[in-house]
Amino acid sequence: MSGPGSELHNILSYFVRTTSGCGCVDKVKIMNDWGPDLCEANRTIILSWLRKSARERGLPFFEPLANLAISRAIKKSRENK
Repeated sequence: MSGPGSELHNILSYFVRTTSGCGCVDKVKIMNDWGPDLCEANRTIILSWLRKSARERGLPFFEPLANLAISRAIKKSRENK
């Protein structure tokens, strides 16, 4: 599987582990199905997913850093096409 969701998952996996029932795999698939352009258009939705996940895990959430990770994932996805 490849696309912006997979790229974002790879970036975030350095900091956070996927857990059973977290819904991460579903979000990765949605983002991959959307592709880079729709991920860019739905950035606020993706940010809300990340914010919610951080809150549920008791982790800090820094929106500029999350935005940077999303931008990097979208860019890398476009480069890999």
